[in-house]
Amino acid sequence: MGVEGSVVLDAGGFMVVAPSQPHHTRANGGHLVVIPPGGRALVSDLTDRDLGRLMCLAAAVDRAATATLRTDGIPIVRANYQVNGNWAYKVDPPTPFVHLHLYFRSLGETHAAGDPRFSPFPDALVLPDPGDGYYDTFEPLTALDVTGIRDRLRAD
Repeated sequence: MGVEGSVVLDAGGFMVVAPSQPHHTRANGGHLVVIPPGGRALVSDLTDRDLGRLMCLAAAVDRAATATLRTDGIPIVRANYQVNGNWAYKVDPPTPFVHLHLYFRSLGETHAAGDPRFSPFPDALVLPDPGDGYYDTFEPLTALDVTGIRDRLRAD
């Protein structure tokens, strides 16, 4: 269970990961995932304490990533917070686990390969099946991005 990528933060059982195959390319703002401890399948399975910690950490990650990426010249407008988990049911047996996606949205977004399904900000993101090539041209956050976000999180 988990998300493959660069670990931004591992604290108190919570993980923040910059996926190696993001759902939103770095040039458009990028993608981070916050994973609470315990491997719970549903948000409603979290304790009230962990649910509160998840949202507080997500907001701190949002602030740190937005500041870091803006410094790098990406005009972030906002982060979209999403808890999905449906793809966990594409395997047998299903492997659901709670994780919160942060999709950083910016002005002037484009799909690097020109895929017509892409919907730029302010429209909602399109999230097709990960196996159909839609994400193949998407670049993950860089090691410098990850370090900058981590440093800002630790400073708070």
